[in-house]
Amino acid sequence: MPSFHGNGTSWLWCVCVDQCAKMRDDIAKLRDILINRDEQTPESIRSATSELQQASLKLFEMAYKKVCDNDGGGGRGRGRGRGDDDDE
Repeated sequence: MPSFHGNGTSWLWCVCVDQCAKMRDDIAKLRDILINRDEQTPESIRSATSELQQASLKLFEMAYKKVCDNDGGGGRGRGRGRGDDDDE
């Protein structure tokens, strides 16, 4: 597991600046739609929600890939139901 102490957290803010800005825009758009929800169609609310969800997933994916890259290429032993005993 990678360390997130000290300078380890700064990568998240540096890597995803554009995606974070898109998410902020999508959040503001959804907020405006929800404030005026009586004037909106269900489809417009669904669409804005979907856009925000996709931006969130993209940001998570970017962060996850960066963690894997920092972890030396893939987090050995993950997803196989095994612990840290790979060296035995």
